[in-house]
Amino acid sequence: MSLHALCLLGVFAFATPAAAAPEAPARADADDAETALAQARDHFSRGEFAEAKTLLLAAYTSSHRPDLLFALGQAEFNLENFVEAIDYYEKFLATNPDAERAALTQQALGAARARIAAPKPVPAPRTVERHRWQPEYTGLLVLGGVGLALGTALFIDGHGLGNDESGSLADYELRIKRSQSEQLAGLACTIGGALAIGGALVAWRVRSETVIAPSMSERAVGVAIGGRW
Repeated sequence: MSLHALCLLGVFAFATPAAAAPEAPARADADDAETALAQARDHFSRGEFAEAKTLLLAAYTSSHRPDLLFALGQAEFNLENFVEAIDYYEKFLATNPDAERAALTQQALGAARARIAAPKPVPAPRTVERHRWQPEYTGLLVLGGVGLALGTALFIDGHGLGNDESGSLADYELRIKRSQSEQLAGLACTIGGALAIGGALVAWRVRSETVIAPSMSERAVGVAIGGRW
């Protein structure tokens, strides 16, 4: 029996509360109980089962009307508190309701017991497909390493030329210009090499990771696919 069907049973039980306990003495708070039942019906229709339970508990504490026991069972069932629901259903049956209500309660009892006995969903293993290292990443690393080595060599050689003060002034000025050119070229090669190495590592680590997680429940089997960047 579905939750929706049991909600309908609950509405039916609320519809004629006075007939469930004709032998119970009239109480001064009967109107309050009727009001609570009407409000509980509204909460049931909106799926607000916790709010309905609170109202019904307060009403039962003051009136002890047997039909409220069935209503409380409905609230507990829809909150998936099946053990508590069974307790309320059995207490209601113990009040000797009429045959029609007893039959409805037996159906509700069977549904609650079936939900308790149903196998619990088993978490399925997650399959993770990680991004693998690609040959082009190795090429970028090699290119970056060559760039770093060449840049370092040019920078060192250019720096040495700038410190060489031998020869004529014209020779020294030529060495200064060559030193500046080599140092700039070395800096460019070093930056290029670092960018190539960084690009390879970023491409490897930042690529998406696909996670495939089969899901199982009492009513459905599915597959969830997600990713991580």
